[in-house]
Amino acid sequence: MKTHLAMLLGVFAFAASARSLHVTPGTLSGLLSPTPSEASGNYHARQADDILILTGSLDARDFESLRSLEGVRSLDLSDVSIMRYSCTEPLFPGGTLFEEATLPPYALFGLQVEQLTLPASLRSISRGALAATSVRTLSVPEGVTEIGADAFYDSPLLEKITLPASLTSLGARAMANCPSLRSVNLDATSVTSLPERVLAATPSLRQVGLSKIRQIGREALSGSGLTYLMLPEARELAPFALSGMPELQAVSIRHDAIMAEGILMDSPSLTEVNGVPDILPDLFTANCTTFSPAGVMATATSIGRFAFANTGADFFVLSREVAQIRQSAFAGCSSLYGIDARQLAAFTPEVDPSAFDGICTADVTLIVKEGCEMVWSNHPVWGMFNITSSTSGVEAVEPDPDSVLSLYVAAGEVTGRTSEGSLSLAVYDIDGHRVRVEASPDSEIRIPLAELPKGILLLNLTDSHGAWRRIKIIN
Repeated sequence: MKTHLAMLLGVFAFAASARSLHVTPGTLSGLLSPTPSEASGNYHARQADDILILTGSLDARDFESLRSLEGVRSLDLSDVSIMRYSCTEPLFPGGTLFEEATLPPYALFGLQVEQLTLPASLRSISRGALAATSVRTLSVPEGVTEIGADAFYDSPLLEKITLPASLTSLGARAMANCPSLRSVNLDATSVTSLPERVLAATPSLRQVGLSKIRQIGREALSGSGLTYLMLPEARELAPFALSGMPELQAVSIRHDAIMAEGILMDSPSLTEVNGVPDILPDLFTANCTTFSPAGVMATATSIGRFAFANTGADFFVLSREVAQIRQSAFAGCSSLYGIDARQLAAFTPEVDPSAFDGICTADVTLIVKEGCEMVWSNHPVWGMFNITSSTSGVEAVEPDPDSVLSLYVAAGEVTGRTSEGSLSLAVYDIDGHRVRVEASPDSEIRIPLAELPKGILLLNLTDSHGAWRRIKIIN
């Protein structure tokens, strides 16, 4: 038994073998090279140490040797100092002068180790210094104030980065294209600006503290796996700053934030946006197919080009302050069935002829203030809608003649039926707020009227094949 135990301990010691080297600037290559006696057979075993621990000091000349390490699982540089170095011929794309306490540009690019401990005395990580590595978790030491562009770019196994409170600056794409990255706590740092594509293409990302962020660059989070975003301090958002997030469901933004075009476009799961400005930028939520702009439109004064194109816009109330609806603002919104313009009375907002491209406006009910029907009917664009001032009784909006759906009120309840497939019934109040959504895997939905709010309600029934039926009721 003792013999077996000794053998097991020996195997473990071999499997987790460690090697420690004390280095001085420019000497690492020689320390890692085989001696003549090792060249005959011992060199491979020497290079296969799982753990390599370095102490002393390095300069830019030594990093080529580290990049080419083989058979090392863990590299510990915690007790290493990086010294200043200058040369006449460039060692890296970064140039010929390398400052102390700074990881040079692309210094450890492609490093094939699972664990890396950075120097405790480190103060800066340069461009691409740790890109395309095999590191799984990384803790950036306290005292580091800046991380350059592409610093950790394209590291497929990187799951977690711990950032220090001292950090004030992140470079563009610093953590982009890291598909395994799950969490980054920026709240623990002093970073206030997210640069261009800094966390793009991170589909596993679920947690990232953004409470201190004031500026967000172009496509900063595009392709991330985030589902909710709260940006209490963000005051300036670059074009497409929060676009292209397939899992994003809800966003909270400051009402006074300066927003450029397309900040939320191409996020197909988005359903809720809070705190937006009254002037809505171009391409605001374009291609967010599940998003209904009802809540946003209630205060909007200007709607930019393609602002809600190809969204789930179905019914909304025009703000009493709205003055302009620009080119293709609602283009492709095939679910649109009603607009309430009563607050505007006889004022007809400026609207581009292409604002409702791809929509059969004759099938969309436009509710106007009683007595103002003629003003709206004579307008070259608004006049193409189905204009009414009536908000009483039960009024069906007829779907296409091949519809397989039925939606009606009888015996004190709303009933929706289909001949096949599943159903979804959305209920809206006259202000365009969705007050209830009911889904059923079966061919029938029933909702007692007593469970619905009092007043004018708009009901929209859809099935899994895209057919629809809509009615308006007074409860």
